Amino acid sequence: MQERATGDSSVDLRDFGSLLWKRKWMVVASIAAVLGAALLLSFRQTPVYASKASVLIEASSEATSPDKPNMATEKLVAGSPAVAKIVLATLHLVDAPGRLLQGLSVEVPVDTEVLNFSWGPVRDTLLGAFMDWLQNAGQPGGAPAGVVVQTVRSALNSPDSTPPATTALCNGSQCQGTYGGSASVRLSASDTGGVGVTRTYYTTDGSTPTQSSPVYSEPLVVLATTTVKFFSVDNAGNAEPVRSQLVQTGPNPDPVVGAAGDIACDPATPAFNGGSGTLTDCRAKGTSNLLIGVDDVLALGDDQYNCGGVSAFAQSYDPTWGRFKSITHPVPGDEDYNTSGGTDCPATPGAGYYSYFGSRAGDPAKGYYSYNLGSWHVIALNSAPCGDDSRFCKAGSDQEAWLRSDLAASSSAGCTLAFFQNPRFASRESGGSTTYAAFWQDLYAGGADVVLNGDSHWYERFQPMNGSGGADSAYGVREFIVATGGAGLDTPYTPLPTSEVLSNTTHGVLKMTLHDGGYDWTFVHDSDGTFTDSGTASCHGAPPAGP
Repeated sequence: MQERATGDSSVDLRDFGSLLWKRKWMVVASIAAVLGAALLLSFRQTPVYASKASVLIEASSEATSPDKPNMATEKLVAGSPAVAKIVLATLHLVDAPGRLLQGLSVEVPVDTEVLNFSWGPVRDTLLGAFMDWLQNAGQPGGAPAGVVVQTVRSALNSPDSTPPATTALCNGSQCQGTYGGSASVRLSASDTGGVGVTRTYYTTDGSTPTQSSPVYSEPLVVLATTTVKFFSVDNAGNAEPVRSQLVQTGPNPDPVVGAAGDIACDPATPAFNGGSGTLTDCRAKGTSNLLIGVDDVLALGDDQYNCGGVSAFAQSYDPTWGRFKSITHPVPGDEDYNTSGGTDCPATPGAGYYSYFGSRAGDPAKGYYSYNLGSWHVIALNSAPCGDDSRFCKAGSDQEAWLRSDLAASSSAGCTLAFFQNPRFASRESGGSTTYAAFWQDLYAGGADVVLNGDSHWYERFQPMNGSGGADSAYGVREFIVATGGAGLDTPYTPLPTSEVLSNTTHGVLKMTLHDGGYDWTFVHDSDGTFTDSGTASCHGAPPAGP
């Protein structure tokens, strides 16, 4: 029998090999785990980048005065945290200036005015993500297919010589046929593979546009058949040939009116926001876009806050609802008659309002008038002065006498609509204003079908009502309050018993189609809400005369 010495440290290679073979899968698994961990660690490492650049500096090579920096000072400035901070802000990067300066060195070669920048090696997660995005172009999570990166030098050495291309869209689609009432024309320019579009020029008067013509900035409102001519220029100076698009408009089969009051805020109001307004106030721009397609616009008063100044009209109302001025029939509100508290306030109440609307506002000494639209008779009343002087609206006043006469003269009309700023009935604490009771009673007795008002900053629809405000489904006048044209909305009081629909959740306009013998209505909301209201009703004659 053989014995092994207890101190023997020799290893039998055959036994060791046998042991490894018996444990072969454990060995393989261990090696795989180590390799996997190493691979994962390498992927998680932030990429390391380095770059170099030479920048020409317009500075003296010698220090001559504190006002004329030399290359040494340029070197100090270029590598300073202040410059790094500006670079980060310009590139919209969220980082610390110190990280950007990490690895940066600036050298001044002898007898030159060139700074040599060396940047790196620097670990940068954001840049790494960007490089991965480019590398995966056309793949999920990567850049769009076809994206390429060019240096400034290569772009300059391969100048863009292809002009852009511009198309016209009518009401969001290809222009074709005839559009009822009006159309919105959008010019869309593209410069595929080029350096980008700089401007689009256009004309609507039949002339050929040049680079001195109006520059397109927002959809055009076309109220009558018009040929729009246009072309675009790119950043390389390439101009496309002038293009033309005929946009045909005509009356709707039955007239469509768009109405709202309390419209354009004073341009000095903070919420004016350059004309764009806010989510809750000064929304005339948005509501004006809802008027596309109407034949007639009814501005229900308080058209221009805070005093109807000429300059205020030019800055606020005109670029929005003023695009429909040639088809607008307005009435004034007390804000249009103020003589203080706003931009360019006139000394005479209403002077700015009448100056802006001209003959479309009627006789400036009266402010009330009537006209026919299809088979309907439309009456515009002036309630603006009545808050300060109720005699202008009370029974027996010149306006009230004219109203009775006008209703009698138009009794053969199939349907009648009246509109003025201040409502006879409203769901506020007072329930409305009795100042306009004579108007309401005359309209009821004369067989009027619809009254449109503003002033109370919400939308409200009432049941047809008699001369005292009671429900009357046979001969009653239906009142709509549409004070949602742009000014901030208010909180109503408890709804009146005859109030059918009430909402202060969104701005918008009321569109009515005036049929022969009836009408449809739809409240069209702006982008600040989703509320809507719609319906249809028939017209009626005057109620039977009392005993």
